[in-house]
Amino acid sequence: MLGVALLGLGRIGKIHLPNVLGNSRLELLYIVEENVNGVNEELAALGRAGKVAVVKSAELDRVLGDARITAVVICTPTDTHANLSIRSMEAGKHVLCEKPLAEGRDAVSRCYDVAEKRGLILMAAFNRRFDPSYRSLYTKVRAGEVGDIQFIRTTFRDTPLWLGAETFSQTFLSHDIDIVCWFAGGLPESVVCVGACHNSEVKENGDVDSCVVTMKFPGEIIGVIDFARYCSYGYDIRLEVFGTKGMLKMEPCLQTTVHEYSNAGKRDPPFAVSFPDRFKDAYLLELDHFIDAVEGKNKCEVTRFTSTAISTVIDAIRKSFHTQTIVKLSSA
Repeated sequence: MLGVALLGLGRIGKIHLPNVLGNSRLELLYIVEENVNGVNEELAALGRAGKVAVVKSAELDRVLGDARITAVVICTPTDTHANLSIRSMEAGKHVLCEKPLAEGRDAVSRCYDVAEKRGLILMAAFNRRFDPSYRSLYTKVRAGEVGDIQFIRTTFRDTPLWLGAETFSQTFLSHDIDIVCWFAGGLPESVVCVGACHNSEVKENGDVDSCVVTMKFPGEIIGVIDFARYCSYGYDIRLEVFGTKGMLKMEPCLQTTVHEYSNAGKRDPPFAVSFPDRFKDAYLLELDHFIDAVEGKNKCEVTRFTSTAISTVIDAIRKSFHTQTIVKLSSA
């Protein structure tokens, strides 16, 4: 079993906690979190009260100095990711860090510089790559089932409304950028973005709550992302890949598979409630992929290129929105 420390037990940390505890290849030794009482309540609810050491961030050096720790899972706020990743790797620990590693390309590169120098696994948690539906669709596309790709379209309509980050940040757009670039096989040559705002709270912050991004890739591939920060009917995630031989499409996930039929017509079940519900399997498979990489059983699929490419595209999208122009990636 690999000894693990979990840093942060907020919204994302509470998703990772039961996954780490439930993985037979891991032993959770520490949770680092300021709200010690809250952590102990979570552990008690999971039947693990008193079985994991809970410490505050002031004791992080002691945690990282524990030779039993092989890997660190970082679930703290975004602006702490790069520093904590580097500190962990300098202590000789492999790192699974919630995305993004940092908002800027330079900071992302510094993290990978340390990982490569020390021969450690550094994995940014772009979990959609490990979701069974995305993975199946990707495998079919790579097998040539749609022929030459013409369009890649993703839809991301979020719920509930969360005001904790700007729209043109990796918090919201990075997963879709990653998926489009993954399917297209590289970076776009240019991007253009238009946005609008319908929510007064978002508008007061000088932000937009919806946007459309169009990306042009080599090989005449066009990528499109449509994004909304709030969706009234549930968590709406879609993917469509259209090519010369046909189309593959991933529909939104529903809460159940039960459909009602009556003289009033057909009634479908509601959409998934939010991302922890929709991507439950993806989080589990992502963790297993990370463990396999640490154990040398595979190569980590989420690479330096993955994270730096997303930062590059985000910068170009932001520039396009503010200048209302097409931005070539070479000038972003």
